[in-house]
Amino acid sequence: MPTKSERLTTVTETVSSYLIARLKQAGLQHLFAVPGDYASPFLQTLDATPGITRVATINELGCGYAADGYARYRGIGAACVQYGVGTFSLLNCTAGSFVERVPVCVISASPKTADRRLEREKGILFHHSTGD
Repeated sequence: MPTKSERLTTVTETVSSYLIARLKQAGLQHLFAVPGDYASPFLQTLDATPGITRVATINELGCGYAADGYARYRGIGAACVQYGVGTFSLLNCTAGSFVERVPVCVISASPKTADRRLEREKGILFHHSTGD
């Protein structure tokens, strides 16, 4: 059995690759997404992994309802959206899915930790920020 430090040094899996593997395991074949820079690392991993097709949507509301409808038909849905005020649009869809026990996974991208620290400490706003 490898030691804890050996396991930590040999792990190459990312949060994105783990999440994609679990979604595939749950039967997801299509993921609805609002493309953008904050979500790019996740979407690049998704595109490089066979088995789940990305379906681009133009806004978070449509993305959420597409994932909800897909989940009702296929058994599971997923939406990947950008950080910020547009993400609030997804709350209506997600609340409806939750209340009706429709399994929808929401992947919400955000700025890097260092950027969020600048926003909090220096008042610097990044695009898609809520300002609070």
